[in-house]
Amino acid sequence: MRFLLWLAVFLVGCSTSSGMNDQVKKFNSIQEAKFAPTRMKFVEFPGGASSLQSGVWAGEPGVTAANARFQSSIFDKFRVQCGFDESQLKEVRVVKYEPSLWYEVWVFNNPDSQRPDKTTGLSVVMQFNPMTNMTSTSFYGDC
Repeated sequence: MRFLLWLAVFLVGCSTSSGMNDQVKKFNSIQEAKFAPTRMKFVEFPGGASSLQSGVWAGEPGVTAANARFQSSIFDKFRVQCGFDESQLKEVRVVKYEPSLWYEVWVFNNPDSQRPDKTTGLSVVMQFNPMTNMTSTSFYGDC
């Protein structure tokens, strides 16, 4: 979190919008490579003003690529690790779908969250290995 605050201060200090855009793109690329659930994003306002927001959930709202069996095991992991159940799921956000990689952010309603919107999101990464014909699932982020 301190890094995000430092980066926001640094980016606000940039003198050109193209320089700031490049820094945000670089930061978001690093976040994606780490399978982090959040990104930074410029929000445009009427009149040409914009604001840099940190902690924006990655991806776009969508439908999970996980079948019922994988969804059950994913919810089991969230239940054990974070105490979340199916009824708390707010949305699934699709970050990247490639032939052997599915990267999603699952966002949960969480009254204990420190975020203003009272949500918590974790990345769910499913990778298919054609050599073993198995799909492994990994989780990134904090409850």
